[in-house]
Amino acid sequence: MFVSLLLVSGANLAAPLLIGRAIDDGISPRDSAVVFMMVGGLVAR
Repeated sequence: MFVSLLLVSGANLAAPLLIGRAIDDGISPRDSAVVFMMVGGLVAR
């Protein structure tokens, strides 16, 4: 149970980082591949 709590906490911390990375590295320079990779990471989580 403790391991699952750590995994959920890690996943919840990763979501805002992925969104920020998608905005900074993908939307600003108009690189759609980065945006698709970050969205795929959020969906897979």
